[in-house]
Amino acid sequence: MIDPENIETVYPLSAAQNGLLFESLTQGQGDAGRIQVVIEGEGDLSFDLAKQAWGAVVEAQPALRSSFRWRKMKKPQCVVFRVMDWESNVSVLDSLEGASVNGSDPLVSLMAEEKDLSLELDAVPTWRWTLIRKSQSRFAILWTCHHALLDGWSGAIIISQWFKEVNRILRGDASELKGYGEPFRAMIRRSKNRDLTQFGDYWRRLLQDNIEMPYLASRERAQKSGGDRAHERLVLSRELSARLQGSLARLRISGNILAVGAWAIGLQRWCRRLKVVTGTIVPGRTAHVESVDEVAGMFTAFIPVVINNVRTDAFADWFSDLKKQMIEGQLRAPGTIGELETWTGMTDISDSMSSLVMFESFPTVKGEAGNEAVSVTKFRSSATSRSPLLLGVLPGENWELACDYDTARFNQRDIRQLLRLFESSLREIAEENVASLSFVRQRLHDLEVPELETPSRTVLDKRRKGGLCESVEKELDSVRWRVLKVFRSALGREELGLKDNFFDWSGDSNVAGRVIHEIEREFGVVLPLVTIVECPTPAKLAERLAIGEQSPWLSLAPLKSDGVLPPLYCLHAGGMEVLLYRPLASSMKVPRPVFGVQPPGLKGGEMPDSVTQLARSY
Repeated sequence: MIDPENIETVYPLSAAQNGLLFESLTQGQGDAGRIQVVIEGEGDLSFDLAKQAWGAVVEAQPALRSSFRWRKMKKPQCVVFRVMDWESNVSVLDSLEGASVNGSDPLVSLMAEEKDLSLELDAVPTWRWTLIRKSQSRFAILWTCHHALLDGWSGAIIISQWFKEVNRILRGDASELKGYGEPFRAMIRRSKNRDLTQFGDYWRRLLQDNIEMPYLASRERAQKSGGDRAHERLVLSRELSARLQGSLARLRISGNILAVGAWAIGLQRWCRRLKVVTGTIVPGRTAHVESVDEVAGMFTAFIPVVINNVRTDAFADWFSDLKKQMIEGQLRAPGTIGELETWTGMTDISDSMSSLVMFESFPTVKGEAGNEAVSVTKFRSSATSRSPLLLGVLPGENWELACDYDTARFNQRDIRQLLRLFESSLREIAEENVASLSFVRQRLHDLEVPELETPSRTVLDKRRKGGLCESVEKELDSVRWRVLKVFRSALGREELGLKDNFFDWSGDSNVAGRVIHEIEREFGVVLPLVTIVECPTPAKLAERLAIGEQSPWLSLAPLKSDGVLPPLYCLHAGGMEVLLYRPLASSMKVPRPVFGVQPPGLKGGEMPDSVTQLARSY
C-alpha cells in the first residue's frame, strides 16, 4: 500500500513516456527503453562516501524518486515519492586491478548481466546503481535506469551533481545540494498546457506535401519490423574531428544541426532525390523554467526534419535555413510519431519515417576546480531505441558515428554504406574552402553506392485514390520510353537505347538544349541544361523525373567534380550556357574539378545587365 502522506506529486504521462512504458510492458524482460550510464574515475572512493553522495542527489531530484502506476487505471500515471528505501538498490563490487575471478573486466561482465535483468517500472526505485572498485585508486559506476523517467541529458546532469557532491563532502563543505522539485513540476505543467491544435496545423502544413518520402531500405524490407537490434560504429580521425568542431563555430550551428544536415545530404545521395525526411531528438527544455539545465526528467522530444527545396547554394545560408526549421519544430515538438499522426490526422507518417539522428551534446561531467580528490575520466550513456535506424554522433577527441538498427529493415551492407556516406558528407562540410552545397552533392554523387533491391524508392501516399498511378514501377517504365523518344528524335538515332550515353552519340550543347526543351514541354518541369551532364542516359533522366527529383537552378554547374586540385571555373559564353565547356572538362587528365558559372536569369527572372550585377549575384 502507498502512504498518501508520502506522495509528493502525481502526473499523467507524456506521449513519449506512454510509448516507452507500452514497449517495455509488451517487450517483457528485454532492453526496451533501458539506459546504461557508465562512469570511470580515479581517486580513493569508498562505498560509504559514494552512497552518501548518491543519497543527496536522490533527495534533490524527483525523477529518481518516481515510479509508474497503470494496473486497474484508465490512464497510466507517474508517482513521485517524498522518501523511499533506495539503499537496497545500491551495491558494491570489489576486484583487483579490473580483473574478476574469470579474468574478464568486471564492468563489462556486469553490463552484460544487467541486460538480462528486468527493470520493474512500478517498483520504488526503478533503477539500480553499482560501484565497482577496480583498485585502490580506480573505480567505475554502472547505473541502470529507464528512458521513460530520464532522458540522455538527465544522465549527465545527475552524474555531474553526484561527482560534485562527493568532492564537497571530502572538502568538508557544509552546504547542501538544493532540491529541484519546483522546476520539475514547472516542466510537467508546461507539457500539459500546450496548444495541440496549433501544433497540428504547423506539422500538417510542413508534411502534407512531403509525405511521399523515400525508403532507406527496399520496399519489401521497409515494411517489416520487429527484428533483432544490431550495431555498427565508425570512429573518425582526430584531425577530422577537430575540423568538424571548428565547423560548428564557422557555420554558427549546434552539433545536432550539423549532424542532421550532413545526414540529410547523405540521404539525398542514397535515395537519389532532393526531397528527404528524417527525424531528430531535441532537448525539450525551456529557458522560461528556473534551473532547467539542472533538473532531471524525461523532457526530450522528437521532431521530423524536411529537406525539400534549396533557397541557396551557400552552405552557411543552407544551414541557417535548417537551423530555423529545427528551432520552430522544437517549439512545437511532439513526443512520438504516434502523437504527430494524431495531431495531423496523417496516418502514414510512421511507415515512412525510417531514421532518427541525434548529436549527443550532453552536459559536461567535470568538477569546478580541476584538482578534486576524486575525478571522472570517462562518461558514456547508451539507450535502446525502437526506431528502425538510430544514428548517434558522439563528440570528443575522436568523434564516433554509432548506428543502432532493426535487422528486419536493414542489412549490414546497407548500414555500412550509409555510415560511409554520412562520414563523406561530414568530411566535405569540414573543408573550410568548400562553401557550395552543389559541389558537395556532386562529390557524393561520384561515390559508388549499390542500388537497392527494387527501383522503387518512394512511399506511395495511402491517401491517394485510384487512378493516379498503379505503381511507381509502371510509371517509371512509361517515363523511360517517353524520354527515350525525345533522345532519339533530338539525336536522329532510332537505334539509341535506354542506357546509351548522350555524349557518346555526338551530343553537343545545341542538341542538349533541344532535349531539355522537349523534356520540359513533355513533363511540365523546369530543368537546367546541365541536367544532361548529371543524367546523360534516357534511363537515368527518366528515373529522376519519375521520383520527382529536380535539380535546383544554381549558378554553379558541376561539369567534372572529381579531383583534389583547386577547381577551374568557366564563365558562361555569349550564349549564356556552359555546356560547351564539357569537352574541355572531360579531356582534362589532371585531378582538377571543373565548374561552369551560369547567369542567374537564364531560367526565369531578370537578366543582370552589367558585370557588377553579375558579380553580385554570383
